[in-house]
Amino acid sequence: MKKSAVNLGDRFIKVYNKKIVWVVSHFLEVDDVIPHALLVQEGASNRKITLSIPALQDASIYKKLEALPPA
Repeated sequence: MKKSAVNLGDRFIKVYNKKIVWVVSHFLEVDDVIPHALLVQEGASNRKITLSIPALQDASIYKKLEALPPA
């Protein structure tokens, strides 16, 4: 199965905690071969997490949500 790309604005939930939605805010420039992204909790911009892109693409950990319709 091909892994989907991760883009700015993409929304994710943890498979075991579907109440919190995380939004990709920006990608980090790190000296690491594994790319990372900063995610912000939807509705609580002071809550942030840093995750590797492969972790976001792991369906046993995170689920990518459909894009919100334009406002």
